[in-house]
Amino acid sequence: MSRQSSGKGGEGGARSGACNGARNGARNGARRGARSGARSEPPLFTPEKFDSEQSIGYLMRLVINSMKAQIDQAMEPHDLTAMQWQPLYIIANGLATTSADVARRMQMDTGAVTRMVDRMEQKGLVERVRCQDDRRVVNLQVTDSGRQSAAVVPEALCKVLNDHLQGFTADEAEALKGFLLRMLENGFEAGFASNPSTTPRHSSTSSISKTGKRS
Repeated sequence: MSRQSSGKGGEGGARSGACNGARNGARNGARRGARSGARSEPPLFTPEKFDSEQSIGYLMRLVINSMKAQIDQAMEPHDLTAMQWQPLYIIANGLATTSADVARRMQMDTGAVTRMVDRMEQKGLVERVRCQDDRRVVNLQVTDSGRQSAAVVPEALCKVLNDHLQGFTADEAEALKGFLLRMLENGFEAGFASNPSTTPRHSSTSSISKTGKRS
């Protein structure tokens, strides 16, 4: 009896695995088909007509540089540099608890983050605390002073975004975000970007239509 039951269970497991494999294969095949369809379209940029100063990458870099300059100016009165307010805000909001977490979140080298945390600790913004459950783990905690400094970040960031999106409607801003997420997904498929569908606080880009809006 036990052998028969085991055999049936094995057959059931095999059938279940086959079904799951078929479903996953169909799903992956659909994604590959969609990507293949996208590749069949004419390229948007060609070497013959390429203008570097009008390329999307160049314009995106100009926008980022402009936003960074404004946020750095806003953080200067609070004695926070670009390499301090970002990890401080991340830690204060519970998005990272260790230097390794911060490095992954900011896509930086762990050694560089360690030196950055050293400077933040010297300024009294954060402190290192040994984990009670595992003494090998060193957690990062924001001090009272650091929490006060982190509290000014959202207002500054909102001003920078609102200034750079002046004249945009809410739908246009949402569409822009959708386009950027689609670009990230393309970068992920090419092996050069983190998966946007698994990025914290980001939902899957599969629900974003070609207009950039979520369906």
